[in-house]
Amino acid sequence: MNIPAAGIPPATRWRRRSPTENGTRGYAFASRLAAISTVLELLDKDSHLVAVDDVYGGTYRLLENVRRRSAGLQVSWVKPDDRRELKRRSAPTPA
Repeated sequence: MNIPAAGIPPATRWRRRSPTENGTRGYAFASRLAAISTVLELLDKDSHLVAVDDVYGGTYRLLENVRRRSAGLQVSWVKPDDRRELKRRSAPTPA
């Protein structure tokens, strides 16, 4: 497969972009599911996740029907354009 011809940017381009996004590194995944699965594996059991309520249906089902049960994941759903609610839900809760 000719990667540039397929429209897939080389990994070096992702790494160069990271500092412009105030990040320390960037990662590219072959699919959305691979990216989501990787992020979810980084969460501790009983973590709290804030997600927008218009995610892809498969992502919604993964979070609500699988990860809630298997990992105790708590999900707060917010409207994507409600920045105040997103900030409020993202604030750390006292232990």
